[in-house]
Order: sequence, then C-alpha cells, then structure tokens
Amino acid sequence: MLLARPAGRPFAPLAQLAERYTALRRQPAAAQRWQHPAAATPPVPSAALAEHEAAQQQPQQQPPQPAPQQQAAMFLVRNETPVPCTMSSGAFLEASPRGAYTTARTVGGSAVFELGFHIDRLASSARLMMEADAQAAAAAAGGASGGPLAALPPAAAAVVNPAQLRPRVLAALRAAVRGYRAATGDADGELKLTVLVTWPGGTEHEVAADGLHTADDSEAPPPGCTPAAAAADVFVHVSPLPLRPASPVKIVMRGAPRENAAAKDSEWVRKRKALEVGLPAGVNEVVLVGSCGGLYEGLSSNFFAVANGTVYTAGEGILAGTVREVALQVARHEGIPVVLEPPRLQDLDSWEGCFISSTSRLLLPVDEASVLQEGASPPSSPASANSKDGDSNGSAPAATNGSGMQPAAVTQRFERGGLVQRLEQLVLAEIAACSEPLFP
Repeated sequence: MLLARPAGRPFAPLAQLAERYTALRRQPAAAQRWQHPAAATPPVPSAALAEHEAAQQQPQQQPPQPAPQQQAAMFLVRNETPVPCTMSSGAFLEASPRGAYTTARTVGGSAVFELGFHIDRLASSARLMMEADAQAAAAAAGGASGGPLAALPPAAAAVVNPAQLRPRVLAALRAAVRGYRAATGDADGELKLTVLVTWPGGTEHEVAADGLHTADDSEAPPPGCTPAAAAADVFVHVSPLPLRPASPVKIVMRGAPRENAAAKDSEWVRKRKALEVGLPAGVNEVVLVGSCGGLYEGLSSNFFAVANGTVYTAGEGILAGTVREVALQVARHEGIPVVLEPPRLQDLDSWEGCFISSTSRLLLPVDEASVLQEGASPPSSPASANSKDGDSNGSAPAATNGSGMQPAAVTQRFERGGLVQRLEQLVLAEIAACSEPLFP
C-alpha cells in the first residue's frame, strides 16, 4: 500500500530526506516513526542541510567512531538457537547447506521492510529449487517427473507453504535480532537480516572444476549448521546494515542472465564470484547482459534505465526484489510510464539515466555505466554456462591493464537530477509505510 503524497506537496530535497532518515535511525526504538520531510515542522534549517552535505562530501574529516568494531559484529541463529559465527553473510551462505535465502533489512531498528514479500519469496524459491532438482534427477534416470512435491517429507513440503513457513521465520528473526542487540549493545541500529531455509533431501552446492565459484576450503560451516536429516531449518544471520554507497556510483555490464533466476538459491552466491573477477576499481554492481544485448539484473540488485521519460526494466528472467516492487508502484502512482522489457545495451548513449535497487542500497542512481572490452566475461563463467536462454558468448577473457583489472571499452556518465532522482525521493518516502513491525 502506497503512502499517498497529498496533492500540491513538493518533493523534498534529497539532502532533507537523507538527514531525516539518519535522524530516524538515531532515535530511541520506541519513538521511531518515519515522516516525509515535507510534512515535518519546523523545516530543516538551510545551515543544517549545508552541514549535512559537507559531512557527506568529506567523511574523512569526521572524528573516529567506535563503529568499526560494531561493523564486524555477526550473530547467527538456527531455529531460534544461537550458533557461534564470525563469517560475513556471504561466506555463511557459501559454507552452509544449499537452500532458499533472502536478504531483508530493518527500518527504524524494529520493523522489517516488506517482511511478507520476503517470506513469500523464500517459499516460492524453495518450490522452484525442489522442482528443478526433481526434474534433473528424473532426466538423469531417464524417466519423467511425477510431481516433485508429492514425494516430499512433511518437513520439506511445509517450506513451500508461506502460511506454515511464516511463524518459523518470524520466531527465528526475533531471536536473532534480540540476540544481536544483547551481544553487541547496539539498541536500535539498522540491521541486515539474511535468512536461509534448508530442507531434508536438498541437493548440495555445485563444485566447479575451475574452482572460481566454490567456497574456500578453509571455510567450514559454522558449528551447528550441518544439514539436518529429517527437519527443515531456518537460519538467520544478523549484521549491521551497510551504508548506501556514496557518489559516484559505478556499474559494469558483463556476463549473461542466470538459470532459474526467479529462485533465490544460495548456490548463486558461489556462482556469481566469477563475474566479480577483474572488475575496475570502485565498481558497485555488475549487470547481466542477454545474448541480444538486453540488460536483465545486477548480481545482487534489479536494474532500470530511463529514456524519454519512460522507465525500462526486465519483467521476466530476473529475481524481482522488494525495492523494485516499490519503485514500480510509485512510478505508476505518479503516472510515470513503465515498460517491463530489458533495457538494451545498444541504447546506452540515449538514456537519461539508470539506477539499481536492492535491500541495503534502496533506489540508487548510477553515475557511470561501463561496458568491458570484448571477451570480458571470464572463461567457465557460471552465467555463460548456465544462461537462461542457453546462449553462451563463448569468448576468451579480456586482456587486463596489468593490475588484474579489465579496462572499460565504453563508459557513459549521467548527470544528477531529473526523473531518476525524483524516483529516489519517492521510494525513500515509502520505506516505513512498506515495513512490518517485527515484535508485537
């Protein structure tokens, strides 16, 4: 449900939105409430805005804070029971049993953005993974699949039912957030919540011959995270929510769309590592390119381009994220045309701008979009070998510039302002309205 903006209310400056959002995060949890800056009184003084913008531009001049120690804090639960863990969320997903996962975030410290969406996605991802595994097993045996869910044990079958999965996910989330706050002393900071659901009979992670997207041999699963023989498990990994990237935000286009993109499979965390090899310095995201030049999604984000006042984004062959849904809703609510087709790489020079969306970055305008030299996709890249349309580019790796990084062949730069920044403001104003309290 959109938080409607009253007619005639102007869009607040982005600096005001950022300052208001920062102030919200610092309030006591009991008093946290999101409010559109244009409705707040008194207005934010211009001196305060100038001070905020100066601080954003010169973060190195800020005095040291104890935050770096908190940033390293991790907390993990398995079915509400704490499990020792010193791994990042990505390393945890690589080392743990394969399963369906999602990454959520808190808003105001005690609500979860699009919580229902995340639970539905866990269930649908599990279903898609089970169906794909059953079909692969049937094909290997030379037979036909007789319905993958009919033969599942009750513990696994319950994972694909959102109504049955929801109470287990809620209980694990609450235990994880409470445990993290008690262990770190961070009473109301924003958190990154990575939820992994595994089930009996699930397949293991793939192992690539080239080793490009396998976990480090030294990284064994955390104690207490070995697969259960007869029960589904819900893991929740908690860590501080990363800050949104500062300008300039840079992306590159390479690789190809992934197989079974609609399923958020933890195996993808391993596979995408090959596409992160040799990136130019400062790149925030890699956008996957189809065989005909269509731009589908980022490795961990959704992708949009704006041309002639219209928003273009892939409607199929992607994993639709929570922030993507909000962006599409606000665009339609404001009468902004939306075309659910992949933006084309061939049209890069005609775009007014582009942006990515994800849990931690929200709607993030892009300042620079680059195309790597011919052959930029690494050999044996999982995206090339398992592309959705079955077409691999088959090219050799690009030559590097001597530093191990592949230089960009084309770079398009975008000016700040216009429709992209307007959409950013609209999405920021909707975050609290689309969040659900975690605790009763």
